[in-house]
Amino acid sequence: GVLAFPYAFSRVGVMEAILLSVFFAVVMGYTLHVLGVGAARTGADSYQALSRALLGDTWCTVTKVCMFFYSFGALVGYLDVVVDQVTPVLKHWVEPDFLLLNRYWLLLVALPVLVPLCLVPRIEYLGFTSTLAVLSIVYLEASVLYEYGGNMVTAAAWRDAPWFKLDVGLFEALPILCFALQCHLVFVTVSRGVLDLRGGSPAIMK
Repeated sequence: GVLAFPYAFSRVGVMEAILLSVFFAVVMGYTLHVLGVGAARTGADSYQALSRALLGDTWCTVTKVCMFFYSFGALVGYLDVVVDQVTPVLKHWVEPDFLLLNRYWLLLVALPVLVPLCLVPRIEYLGFTSTLAVLSIVYLEASVLYEYGGNMVTAAAWRDAPWFKLDVGLFEALPILCFALQCHLVFVTVSRGVLDLRGGSPAIMK
């Protein structure tokens, strides 16, 4: 999600992008709080179980179908991101005819690494890879601030950027900004894990 933010920001105005990001952050925070409260009160340990406890079996089935298509689309998008992000990095270190610069070969190499991570029986098994991902994002943000932070105010591109831009680009930015902040499908499972570790109800779930 963070990797797509620059493109989303480029499709709308500066202030427009900031306001939309704050709006989606507030909406996502509130809806996550609702999920946490529901999990604490029902004892549900997954999104599906919470759906069944609150809405019944019929709507739980509808929820599962929606989760399938949402997860499938997200995974396809992530695979595309893997290819698009790794290829430019490899170009700095390998010859132009290197096999893995072909996106289809790179995808075939990436699949054996990614598929086992998708098949783990419990989400806590992904603790190491999740921590590595968070550290990578922190490194990326620190690198951007270090390299370009001092030039942001004086850069011509920044000065010439519109504050508001109402055109078709808005409809490109909206789903990116919304999707980037979503973690609802795993939140119930993670929050239940925190609940079990603390032996009580964390503040966010009260």
